This record gives sequence, C-alpha cells and structure tokens, in this order.
Amino acid sequence: MWVADVNGDGKLDLLVGDLVVIISPAKGVSVEQFTKKFLDWKKNHDSTFKKLHSETAGEAEREKAREEFIKIYKQRTEFMNTDETGFVWLYLQK
Repeated sequence: MWVADVNGDGKLDLLVGDLVVIISPAKGVSVEQFTKKFLDWKKNHDSTFKKLHSETAGEAEREKAREEFIKIYKQRTEFMNTDETGFVWLYLQK
C-alpha cells in the first residue's frame, strides 16, 4: 500500500498491490520427484529459518545459520521454477 498524490491534483491517492509466487517443477523433474524434493527442502528450510531467528543464538550461530539458509534457499532452483505476478490498483481521491 502506498499513499501519494499520483495525478498531481493536491489530493492523496491510494496505490494497492499484491504479489503471487507460482511454483512448478523444473524442466526434467516429474511431479512425484518435485513433491519429494520440495518436502525435503522445506524441512531443511524451516529448520534453518528457525535457527536464524532464534532468540537464544549468539552472533556466531546466527551468522552460520545465515550462510546455511542462503545455501538451502538457492538449492530450490535444482527442482523448482518460480514465477511472480501481481496487480496494482490505483484509487484516485475525488
């Protein structure tokens, strides 16, 4: 959401947007393979995400978790395609 005078009439207008991420199997990956790989990946992703946001972890542990998270996050491209789409609506104030 963004508030600005988009059309220059001195009145604030409203911009509202959304984002949708569409995932699908990568080329050469069957739906069955994708499902298994995604579930395994998600388990690792969630575990590392939890470590990354742990309130009891020290800075060294968080840095290690950050590096692990980046590595795991990038692995998704081996079996998954992602596409993003969305809309933006403009509401002009009368």
